[in-house]
Amino acid sequence: MRVGYLHLALPGYDQAGLTRYGRRLAAEARRRPELEVLEAEATLDHDVAANAARLRAAARQLAQADVVHLQYSRYLWRAGWQQRYYWRVVQRACGRPLVATLHDIYPYFYPPAGAPAVLRGARAPGAPLVRQAKSVLGALKNYWLDGLTVRAVMRACRAVLVCTAEEQRRAAHLAPPGRLRVIPHFVEARRLTVSHAAARQQLGFGAEIVVTLQGFLYPNKGHRLLVRALAELPPHVRVHFAGGPAAGQGSYVREVQALADASGVASRLNMTGYLTDDEMELHLAASDLAVCPFSIVSASSSLASWISVARPILASDLPQMVEYGRWAPGAVRIFRPYTPAALAAAIQAVLPECGADDDPAVGRLRAALAMPVVFNTHLDCYRQAAGTITAPS
Repeated sequence: MRVGYLHLALPGYDQAGLTRYGRRLAAEARRRPELEVLEAEATLDHDVAANAARLRAAARQLAQADVVHLQYSRYLWRAGWQQRYYWRVVQRACGRPLVATLHDIYPYFYPPAGAPAVLRGARAPGAPLVRQAKSVLGALKNYWLDGLTVRAVMRACRAVLVCTAEEQRRAAHLAPPGRLRVIPHFVEARRLTVSHAAARQQLGFGAEIVVTLQGFLYPNKGHRLLVRALAELPPHVRVHFAGGPAAGQGSYVREVQALADASGVASRLNMTGYLTDDEMELHLAASDLAVCPFSIVSASSSLASWISVARPILASDLPQMVEYGRWAPGAVRIFRPYTPAALAAAIQAVLPECGADDDPAVGRLRAALAMPVVFNTHLDCYRQAAGTITAPS
């Protein structure tokens, strides 16, 4: 069977999590002797006509596949009317059975309650009326356009995948019956070449406790909350933000730095900037505790990275994080409420359990979500979409 993969990227961010997600699936597919793999890539900038031409050319490269898998997110497909246009370009140029994984299924884009929830989130109380009106109209427009596009994706694809049951619940009102299927975010196999102690030595860490928030910097990841929590932690605790800013988030990084300065913790905060894969693995191996204090989340590649190295993990009380606990009890520790004091207290409580060895519960989660295991489920979807096997009733 020939499986095609369409990879989209933004200029300068071809290593973003969603782009890497599709590439990693394709790499696993290439390890399967029964599969022939076709891959095509397109980078989307602000030139609509050029983007359409790139997408058309990429989709045509996959026209010989039995099934084509692509990743969909309003952020990657350029929010607004463009996403619907780009989707139609790909669908027509490819002409093959499609499978899509939906990402970034946030409640304010796809709320089951509908537009009223979007309006409540867009009101910006206290802002001038004209600004409030523009905010509300913009939110309604995006809500409507997002809904149109996601419905079109779901109608056109023979299988639509999400990574958690919470995402399935959020998008269910847009899907034909039985179309949405949950396949958890895979965990890549990592063979770290250095130990915890050796990684710390290479990075110049001393006796301090290293708490790390990994991945691109953007507001929903919880960097500001962690900076405020750091002010309530002992002086020997240091925080590392391992990764560079997401697209267009330079001002956010400056805001986080200013908050650290104002909170008196700048000397205990390290923002690494962009890291290569090898550099990132050093930081993963050297960390004592992984923190994921997200305010909202879809599927998280950064969490999957932490699982791959079996470091102790502390996360905010979100449905997706709790879901990981059902797959492997105790693997993801939860803090609540979403306050600096609660996060600081949770860090203090879990640090005595952090050591150089793998966290056993996270290790069990790693085994359950290993790429070969998760890819087998994808392969079933591909076969069903291509018509080589019948979907279960």
